[in-house]
Amino acid sequence: MSIIRSLLRFLSIAIAGLGYIAAFCMGLYGLFFSFDIVKIVLGPVAAFLSLIVFPVLLAVAPWYLGLSVGNWSLLFITYGAMPVFWICLGISTALYELGSED
Repeated sequence: MSIIRSLLRFLSIAIAGLGYIAAFCMGLYGLFFSFDIVKIVLGPVAAFLSLIVFPVLLAVAPWYLGLSVGNWSLLFITYGAMPVFWICLGISTALYELGSED
């Protein structure tokens, strides 16, 4: 029985790590492509200045791409990082609780 508990604890840590990595990578992907969109539309100076106002860069650029071009993938990746993270964290918590029961 202790092998199953150890396996469940290991799986919970692995799934939590996977959630952190996935959310981090999706966030970086969204940041770099949002920066690229601002650079193409407004130029490199405005793109550099948009890094100072970081939330505006991530909030407006995916919506602009979706509404003007019809490509909604950046919006789904940028705003979809947190649900992926929370689902992985919820599964990880459930597995950890199963592994720590007496």
